[in-house]
Amino acid sequence: MAEYRRYCVSITNVAILVRDRFNLTRQTLESLNIGGMAGMKTLIVDDRSQRLTADLVKGFCQVTSAAFIQNTHPLGTGHLRNLSVQAAGFTGRGNYLYLSDNDVFFTPGWLEKLIEHYEYAWTYGYRVLGAYNHPFNQPVSRIDGVYEVNHLASQSMLMKWEVWDTFGPFVETPVDKVCQSEDVVFSNKIRAAGYKVGVVSPWLVANTGITNSFGKHIPGWELVKSQAPPGVIVE
Repeated sequence: MAEYRRYCVSITNVAILVRDRFNLTRQTLESLNIGGMAGMKTLIVDDRSQRLTADLVKGFCQVTSAAFIQNTHPLGTGHLRNLSVQAAGFTGRGNYLYLSDNDVFFTPGWLEKLIEHYEYAWTYGYRVLGAYNHPFNQPVSRIDGVYEVNHLASQSMLMKWEVWDTFGPFVETPVDKVCQSEDVVFSNKIRAAGYKVGVVSPWLVANTGITNSFGKHIPGWELVKSQAPPGVIVE
């Protein structure tokens, strides 16, 4: 129990990328804040969103004291993710780094539970753990409450900073292109070094985006939609 309390009072740098999708962004931020943001140092990078979404994010950061970056230059998602991690570190590194997007729904107590699973899985060679992963990435093995996968989506990644220092940054990707596999390359580097990446089961974060930032359906969108919790907006 003493160990569990130590995890609960740890600090996690939470870095979130936002690109338009006002309804999903609002839901993401509300679910993040609904259980309180104690133990988090949150930074949000808004990537050239239209004014309604950008103002929403800016207002959220002002109310919650989260850090805010308004990106105005065309960058690929790999570069943007690296920017968010670098900026999160500048706010003061905590015990963990968590990466996310603006098309998720955080369940109550998600971070404490994820950290608890992560510390347990660490002893079995896991170095990055997700609270969610795309259902296309089927498990290859499991321990209690954790599934090993070959690739983990950057939509939900928890790691220690030492893991990022060893295996980061993400590879550069083309501007205004999605699904460019920067998270696949990152996962492959970890697995090539003899470690594992995984996801908790059951999931602690829900995917709410069945279309990408440019309005096109993602692969497997029907399955993602069917798995959304009741009452959660999926677009």
